[in-house]
Amino acid sequence: MSGSAFPSGGGGGVQAVTASNGIASSGGTSPNVSLLNTIVTPGSYTNTNLTVGADGRLTAAASGPGGGTGSGVTKSITQAAHGFAVGNALSFNGSAYVLAQADTAARAEVVGIVAIVNDVNTFTLLTEGYVTGLAGLVAGTVYFLSPSTPGALVATDSAAVGQVSKPLLVADSATSGYFYNYRGMVVPASTSSPPGPAGSGVNNSRTVTQTSHGFTTGNVLGFSGTAYILAKADMAADCEVVGIVSAVIDANNFTILTDGYIVGLSGLTPGSTYFLSPTTAGALTVTEPTTPGQVDKPLLVADSAASGYFTNYRGMVIPPPAAIQTTIPATCNARLSLSSTLAVPTADITGATTLYLQPYQGNRIALHDGTTWQTYTLSAALSASLASLAATTVYDVYLAWNSGIPTLGFIAWSSLTARATALGYQDNVPYVGNSTQRYLGTVYNGVTAGTLHDNAQYRMVWNYYNRVVRTISYADATASWSDNGTSWHVYHTNGVLGAVTGLQEDSYDIFYTAMGQATNGQLSIAIGLDSAAPISTGMAGGGCASSTLLQPSMRASIQLPAGYHPIYLLLQVNLAFTIYGGGNGVAAGTWKC
Repeated sequence: MSGSAFPSGGGGGVQAVTASNGIASSGGTSPNVSLLNTIVTPGSYTNTNLTVGADGRLTAAASGPGGGTGSGVTKSITQAAHGFAVGNALSFNGSAYVLAQADTAARAEVVGIVAIVNDVNTFTLLTEGYVTGLAGLVAGTVYFLSPSTPGALVATDSAAVGQVSKPLLVADSATSGYFYNYRGMVVPASTSSPPGPAGSGVNNSRTVTQTSHGFTTGNVLGFSGTAYILAKADMAADCEVVGIVSAVIDANNFTILTDGYIVGLSGLTPGSTYFLSPTTAGALTVTEPTTPGQVDKPLLVADSAASGYFTNYRGMVIPPPAAIQTTIPATCNARLSLSSTLAVPTADITGATTLYLQPYQGNRIALHDGTTWQTYTLSAALSASLASLAATTVYDVYLAWNSGIPTLGFIAWSSLTARATALGYQDNVPYVGNSTQRYLGTVYNGVTAGTLHDNAQYRMVWNYYNRVVRTISYADATASWSDNGTSWHVYHTNGVLGAVTGLQEDSYDIFYTAMGQATNGQLSIAIGLDSAAPISTGMAGGGCASSTLLQPSMRASIQLPAGYHPIYLLLQVNLAFTIYGGGNGVAAGTWKC
């Protein structure tokens, strides 16, 4: 106050009060005194920036640009005009912090998330832990680094080839969540989604009570749902790590570290990365797993022989070898055969009771497992009993995937020339019934059930793959006989050949000749398909007044329709003839089967 008047002599009351320096007064001997309002607007402020005058009063106040908080591993960063906001995911380019992005592996190396913006030049970075001050989240949802918006988190995982699948946050409310810097995975060209999860943690430890736990410091643990157990990288189900034992208190209590710095270990090499062991439960190994089905899960970087930084990185299931993933569907290095040792028999086989699938010009067969093509190595012949085959029935033969144990099977036709089950196609490869049953060929069981022939007269095994030219022939061993059939009829009693085919693709090529003798006689020959009616006729031989030896001959090329077909050798004379067999009447040719 200034301008106050006091009576002389030390007596009397206040004479007057005059206001100054932010104080208001009504004056007089009984003044009303009050503080003057400042220029600061009344209200609540967050992350407040304040200006204080020389008299100790506020002259300016404003809310700061921050808004979040974080609990976990944090670091205060000073970077001029950083431009970041709470919730931005950051990486470090070697000289400055920048917004991370999942469009490429190089840009997706996240170091943390902005938890607090202190001012335009300073922010707090959370590397692992709990973060608030976010917006628009859905509780329980996993959020990934965005491949399209730098620094952003999105609920949709990256799917385009070359992008990075990198989960970062699990929301527990619309504005907060647990930030985990999971290991990212580049989306490959051969898969529709990244491999399965394998956990991570925050920089935290807790004491666990579990009766007779049996753990030691350095054991890597999972959780079975009811108890802590030793984790192992032999398969995805065994490698869901929750933490590492950092201290054993007693037989029933231990401390588990979910993320952070650990001591009390032994035998480590500084600078080395250690992985969850696929062979020893709970152990760390410096050797990265490589066996298909195991899990590649790095967990610790050693900084001394006894300590290191434990980070629960995301694990990756190791896929099958590339050779299987690049199976060529057309591959079929095999043939159906009635020989137990040969893919192409060198001798006639009659009345066989077993069908074999023999390796031929290689030993690989591509089989469809219902989803993808797999390569099966045919190291030895596969076989199937013919006991279930009915007489006079055509069958398609297939090789079934059968959960990785390929098996031969049969499906009967509805007639000699019509399938009951049409062939289907997977990637232009034929199958019977479904895509896991690869079509191999067609067989015909003759008059005796459960038996097949593969001889020069009856070719009853036909291969869809790897067909080769086989001989066909017929010769009657009888020296001679009388024939006076004036209509077309079968040569002697058994002048019939037979062949089966699964598809109409090849020609049955045949030469046929017959020899007979009569006076003034005429001898004609022909070939019939499926009946004794000629479809192709040969030359007719005419006799003269004396007994003359006649030998007409013919060639024919017949494209057989799908199914089983008897090929009839036909004969016709105009009067009684002596027909000569014993090699004088013969049919011979070729057929691909």
